[in-house]
Amino acid sequence: MQKRVEHVDVDEDADALEVHVGIEGRRVRRKCDGERVLALCAGADRHGDEPQESQDHEAGEPTLHGVSSSDIATERDGPGEPCGDDTPSGGRGEAHEPAVRRAYASGARIRPAVGTRRSPTREGGCMKIRPNRVKEKLAAGHVATIVAGTNEPDLIDQLGTLDVDGIWLEGEHGGVDYGDLGNLTRACDLWGKTSVVRVMDNDYATIYRTLDRGAQGIVVPHVNNRAEAESVVGAGKFAPLGKRGMYTSRQGFGVDGYLKTANDQSLLIVLIEDIVAVRSLDEILKVDHIDCFFVAPSDLATSMGQIGNTAHPEVQQTIDGAIKRIVQSGRVAGTLVNVGNVERYTRLGVRVVMTSFFPWIQAGAKELIERAAAGARG
Repeated sequence: MQKRVEHVDVDEDADALEVHVGIEGRRVRRKCDGERVLALCAGADRHGDEPQESQDHEAGEPTLHGVSSSDIATERDGPGEPCGDDTPSGGRGEAHEPAVRRAYASGARIRPAVGTRRSPTREGGCMKIRPNRVKEKLAAGHVATIVAGTNEPDLIDQLGTLDVDGIWLEGEHGGVDYGDLGNLTRACDLWGKTSVVRVMDNDYATIYRTLDRGAQGIVVPHVNNRAEAESVVGAGKFAPLGKRGMYTSRQGFGVDGYLKTANDQSLLIVLIEDIVAVRSLDEILKVDHIDCFFVAPSDLATSMGQIGNTAHPEVQQTIDGAIKRIVQSGRVAGTLVNVGNVERYTRLGVRVVMTSFFPWIQAGAKELIERAAAGARG
């Protein structure tokens, strides 16, 4: 008997893929790595979009192109263990995404898997809180990378294939609003990226409502003294660390003990972007539970009378000095980077780097246009 591949499911961690086919009137859920999914879908191509089924004589169950029946779980049985090694969080999606894209070409429908045992958030039928990838990187002593430039879930899906740790969502200067945050942060969750939202101001309700809507990280602008830094913690952490309103956020749906574990996974970043903040930096650095002190060059330059001139020697000296003080205090420094200066800043000790992907598009488009024109000239 031959049945059509109905769809391919992607585990939340991209540790495994599930191929759903119809066999003898049952839906069979097969978990496997990217290469075996590719082989299955290639088999569908060879046999008129219908993978062949054979018999496993020992188990008496159907197999698909030689796949052992021990790897097959019906809906009655629940999900089985995936084959293959665990994928580190830093490499999520790298091994399987090409196979997923090629499975699309075979006609199989691909969608996120639901309720797979290998999800790190699921244990014993309950959900564990989603890990914050940026915080994990920092805890491990690594550099965390955050990419800005999108306010669209579909584009987050495309950026999800990059091995970055967080997606910066712009709520101060951009169009991100509360109504958008559910789908934006959900797209980040799907790819295992930390959703990092810059809010418009240091306001108690703004901060905790943004977290309630699903953000894993908050960036607060213009934090200029110790009291303002303390107010960020007050709004961003549940008691006893702060005063965040006791409400289950989108990140907490189905999570056992969410109010007790949310503080561990919420990322708080304050922007040091005024010269007055640099002068008060030693006091600001005394505030606990802030994950990153991010030196923002453009507003800092403006506050120093150098509008649009971040390259001014005095501005650069101030930026470098602030970063060094943050690092020397044992706290995490962050700043805006590009491909030309990122190594210099990480050598200074910066461990959170943020960049926009717009310059990559601009540079690539410029090169393509120039090469096209050169080719046309012969």
